[in-house]
Amino acid sequence: MEYRYKKLAEYVRGWINYYGISEYYSPIPGLDERLCRRMRMCYWKQWRYTRTKVRNILKLGTFKRQAIYTALSRRGP
Repeated sequence: MEYRYKKLAEYVRGWINYYGISEYYSPIPGLDERLCRRMRMCYWKQWRYTRTKVRNILKLGTFKRQAIYTALSRRGP
């Protein structure tokens, strides 16, 4: 996952440096939202099992009941 994050950071940094000179700034926040959603999906798929999801969500600092409800959710990543 670290390798994926590092390569994505390189790619985005290059893209921002190339297009950052222009005044066409409006799609950048939308791109950021999509990238964050995609990274969350990758982590969610990597955790795979319910116990692992609960454990990692608790490490992020949420309440135990909310972590369990989220991990048991039938919705996809």
